[in-house]
Amino acid sequence: MSGDMLTTAQMYAVLNARVREAGGVQKLATKTGLNMRTLANAVNGHKGLGTSVPLALGYRPMTVTMYRPFSPAPVATDDQS
Repeated sequence: MSGDMLTTAQMYAVLNARVREAGGVQKLATKTGLNMRTLANAVNGHKGLGTSVPLALGYRPMTVTMYRPFSPAPVATDDQS
């Protein structure tokens, strides 16, 4: 997968959409394998996006403020609803 690069504002929009789709920060953290605090700090804007959050969402940081989509390796998940 390749595509246009996203700005930081667009990356935050993607992050917020993924949180809504997952049903909350905790569920997205579990789904992506991210630490809940790391994800919550990114969602709340306290620590910025860093590199782990965009990578977990399928975007590779290209510069400090630009991100390019990529196809991450599939991760086995255990859906427990």
